[in-house]
Amino acid sequence: MASIAASAPKQKAKAPIQRIEPNPDFRERGNPHWVKMPEGGIDHLPGDYGAPIIGHTFTALRDPRAFGWHMYNKYGPIYRT
Repeated sequence: MASIAASAPKQKAKAPIQRIEPNPDFRERGNPHWVKMPEGGIDHLPGDYGAPIIGHTFTALRDPRAFGWHMYNKYGPIYRT
């Protein structure tokens, strides 16, 4: 009678995982979130940041459409929050 261990197929050894280093040029061009801010940032845009730490979070969550219209009417189509 053959043993179970002898009939089990042998598993191939797994290849080691290779670490792929990202190309820094691609990161800067490929994702706008990684692009460096220009000098002065967005301070030239109209708007306000709201309360420290929480900002406009609760106001925007309470009624997002009304909050958007309020900011649009107060600061125009482009504003910072």
